[in-house]
This record gives sequence, C-alpha cells and structure tokens, in this order.
Amino acid sequence: MPLTRRGGAPVFLAAPAAARQTFLLDSLGDTHMRCIVLRVSMIFALTFPALGQSEQMTIEQMQIPRLGGRTIFVFKPTTDNVQCPSIDPRATTPWIAPRLGRTILAEALVYSGNAVGYVFLISYGNGTHEVYFSSYTQRACALTESQSHQRVFVTDNRFNEAKAYYHSLLSELLE
Repeated sequence: MPLTRRGGAPVFLAAPAAARQTFLLDSLGDTHMRCIVLRVSMIFALTFPALGQSEQMTIEQMQIPRLGGRTIFVFKPTTDNVQCPSIDPRATTPWIAPRLGRTILAEALVYSGNAVGYVFLISYGNGTHEVYFSSYTQRACALTESQSHQRVFVTDNRFNEAKAYYHSLLSELLE
C-alpha cells in the first residue's frame, strides 16, 4: 500500500541504510514511484539531548487522528509523563499549509544519528516554492514545530531548483 497524505500527495521517507528501516518513496519529476527498503534496528525510545536542548528527550512514534490518522515521529522530554487522550497538531506544517493555500508537494522523514524530522517541499498559491527541515516536540499534549535550512525559490526555474535543494538537504541530513 503506497503511503500518501490526505489529498493523494506522496509521503517521502528516508533514512541511512546502515541500521535503519523505512521506505523511500520518490516520485518527484518521475511518472512512476519506486520503493527502496532500508534496514532499521532502533527507531523507538532513543534518549539523547535533542537539537541542542539541555533536557533529555526520547523519540516517540504517535498516530494523530486529527491529521487523518497520520503517524509521525516527535521529540518528547523524558520528564513528560502526561498521558494525552489526544494531541493538538495545529502548530505543524501538515495542519497549517492547506489552511494557508499551500500544497505539500513532497515530504521526507529523516531519521538518522544527526536528525529526526521531516523535509518539506511546499508550493505557495503565487507559484513560490519553499524547502525546509522541520522537527516536532510534544509537550503537554500539544505539538510544536522547529524549522531550519529554509530556502524560498522564486525564479522561472523554481520547481527544479527547489527539487534539487530538497534532494541535497535530504542527503546532507542523512550523512
């Protein structure tokens, strides 16, 4: 079963081949989709200081019913023991982008020793394209999003430039 977002846009997942298992789905610029299976050993409950924060964090997988039952990976402080009946995803790209008239053209899960999060390629209504890395943190039953590596493309060749940066950013984050 192919992984897709609501509205049919493909979900792109990537991870380093050594010690990770996930699926890499790539249809950018192609008329077909190819799937590459990679190995995973430890994907849940890794504990480490995340993103330069001083508190210890774990990486947890969670399903978000308010995002169409989507499964995401988030940082969660090890001291946060709150059992949440539901999670508020309103501060995340998958929730915000459609409400602002933006289209998520591509999304990749990056799960490596250097980064855990998502790379997005987004198209704005005015034709501008944006690429960035985003990670989520869960605190008190709400998700917050941190973005980095942001670039906006506005030239006549903006889609190809954005697509090239998207793939380059994925490669950089997976090193």
